[in-house]
Amino acid sequence: MPKTVIYCCSFLGPIVTSRVNNDNGAWTYHVLHRFAEHSLKDGQSPYSGLIMDNTGNFYGATVAGGAYGNGTIFKFAYTDGMWKETILYDFPNCNYGCGPEGTLALDESGNLYGTAGSGTGKGCGPYTCGVVFKLSRQKNGKWKYSVVYNFTAQGGGFQPFYGVTLDHRGNLFGVTSAFGKYGGGTAFQISILPSPSNQFVEVSGLRRSRQRA
Repeated sequence: MPKTVIYCCSFLGPIVTSRVNNDNGAWTYHVLHRFAEHSLKDGQSPYSGLIMDNTGNFYGATVAGGAYGNGTIFKFAYTDGMWKETILYDFPNCNYGCGPEGTLALDESGNLYGTAGSGTGKGCGPYTCGVVFKLSRQKNGKWKYSVVYNFTAQGGGFQPFYGVTLDHRGNLFGVTSAFGKYGGGTAFQISILPSPSNQFVEVSGLRRSRQRA
């Protein structure tokens, strides 16, 4: 039986890995990392899953913690027989997004894409609109943060909590949790275009369900 390994996150605890034991088929549980509570050097509450690059490194997000308390983007690399965490980005404030909850997406060039349900935007009333963001690896080893799209609730929905998915052409797809044509959120596509702007297309407006009395 081939060895099966599953990597995932725990909402209020560690990053964990489980694998199938080839001898008896039993699942064994291993902790890769325990996030430090109330630490400026680590994130907290990893709501999202993990993604893996072609060299076996893992990337993920925490909705809170980090240097400013607004969430982090992190990397795990297996080095010298152990998993080492590196914080790639600390969200400094919510002016350009914060509190990333969704699973990240990775393109062929090694850039990371994600969503932050909290962030700047107009027209969302008492709520924050949210952003789609990009982290680009720089030659000096650092990562540059940029906003791909700013939600403003002008028909396109807001609060994109759930991350994005990339197709082979580099288009981004995702959903918002609120607003849109019917008030129940939207499914959207973002086409990455040359600066200064990207093209946003609302694929569909999701109808809000009504509970029966």
